[in-house]
Amino acid sequence: MRKQARRLWFGDWSRDQESPVPHPAAADESDTVVISPDGEGDDVQSGPGRGVGIAIAVALLFLLGFALSSSGDDKWLAEAKRFAAQGAENPFLDVWFDDARNGIVVGAFGLALRTGDGGATWAPLMHAIDNPKALHLYAVRRIGGELFIAGEQGLLFKLERDSGRFAALTLPYAGTLFGLIGKDRVVVAHGLRGNVVRSADAGRTWQSVPTGVGVGLTASALDERGRMVIVSQAGHVLVSSDLGASFAPLKLERPTPASAVVSAGPGALVVAGPRGAQILPLA
Repeated sequence: MRKQARRLWFGDWSRDQESPVPHPAAADESDTVVISPDGEGDDVQSGPGRGVGIAIAVALLFLLGFALSSSGDDKWLAEAKRFAAQGAENPFLDVWFDDARNGIVVGAFGLALRTGDGGATWAPLMHAIDNPKALHLYAVRRIGGELFIAGEQGLLFKLERDSGRFAALTLPYAGTLFGLIGKDRVVVAHGLRGNVVRSADAGRTWQSVPTGVGVGLTASALDERGRMVIVSQAGHVLVSSDLGASFAPLKLERPTPASAVVSAGPGALVVAGPRGAQILPLA
């Protein structure tokens, strides 16, 4: 039996009109949004987040509309009915924006949407992803100019620019991948049981990277010095100074389970999870 997907979003994607600096923001499957306008956690605002619910509703409307306009297409009609029956219990799990207008969200049971107008309207993207089993999609990131999506059962896709489709990549690991991180042509994916896979050629070839950790690696970020940081569901913080070729654990007095991490400026990380958010020093 597949477990229901539960995850916290966390990233530098919230912006206001007066400041060009992105604000750390988080949202969970209950549609609650938390934003730190000062970027340091001293002034935190929270409230109901309409984005997740609206996006799911838009997906249902597009699917249903497509089904009704496709005469005799039972597949699309069945798909629309399935999503409608599941409703908002299937959350989106990650979001990526290239700029203020163009973005993608991915989530449970293969849900994927894209926007070209800053979120005013959304269109389905599921048809462009080779995911016939409707497996969960946990992460979407653009790395070195290439767009990647990661998910369950070793799913990792790369957008083919000519066809506009996400092509499946072959990995040395067939388990769930929770996150993506990278720089230039280096791409790193991380997931269950401490597994990390790395590509140094923009996703063409992959190698496994030992971590010494046996639990799920849930989220990742680049710090101000360009180091890769990966956190775990048990509170591990792994740091790489060689673009993911190796990772070393950060010594912590009180490890806390983490589902999200973001750089908070020089020498600091913000880590969030079931026990809330905290700032960690990073030398």
